[in-house]
Amino acid sequence: MYYDAALKILGILGALFLLEAYALLVARQMRGIINLYAGHSALLAALAATVGYLTGSWYLYLVAALTVLFKVLAIPYTLKRVIHDTVLEKREIHFVFGMSGSLLIGGLLSLLAYFTSTALVFPGDTLARLLLPVGSAVALVGLFITVGRLEAVPQISGLLVMENGIILIAVVTAFGVPLIVEFGLFFDVLVGALLLGVLVMRLFAHTETTAAGSLRRLKG
Repeated sequence: MYYDAALKILGILGALFLLEAYALLVARQMRGIINLYAGHSALLAALAATVGYLTGSWYLYLVAALTVLFKVLAIPYTLKRVIHDTVLEKREIHFVFGMSGSLLIGGLLSLLAYFTSTALVFPGDTLARLLLPVGSAVALVGLFITVGRLEAVPQISGLLVMENGIILIAVVTAFGVPLIVEFGLFFDVLVGALLLGVLVMRLFAHTETTAAGSLRRLKG
């Protein structure tokens, strides 16, 4: 009874996890993008904890706690502290493929992830069949956010969302990775987010915009 209820909760969390990736795909306001990423990471923590409950793996509770510490709290706080309010209040007007085109491509990537990942699942592996397509779809959508947006902040969020999808794949297929590797990975992501935030501000200082295409102006 409890197992079936937990599986239903897992399905709901997985659907919300994918939907929030779509929200990040089309979000325009920079501060809102960072807040959406924090919510997306909170869903990842809930997914890891629920899988830990279903499998009896106490280690996944530590993964969930590290996710909350680094990805829900530390990384959004760091980005908001490093990136100036002037940038955070900006809205992205143009997308590389447009909003409707971006949603269409995101949907096609999700279908690709579903049909390719389900073929890799062993019969009877309920957790992998339920969440592996979600993790794969989120990873592909995150990659597309990185290449399909013009502003630097959404591109950073794309990299972070892609990493969230990869972590979910690791959670559902191997029940995580060794703790020292997990901690090092989260710390590297935190440092990377800090460096990318500094890069955004340097770009804004030199070009008065955060559009990544403006980097061409910095060629010497």
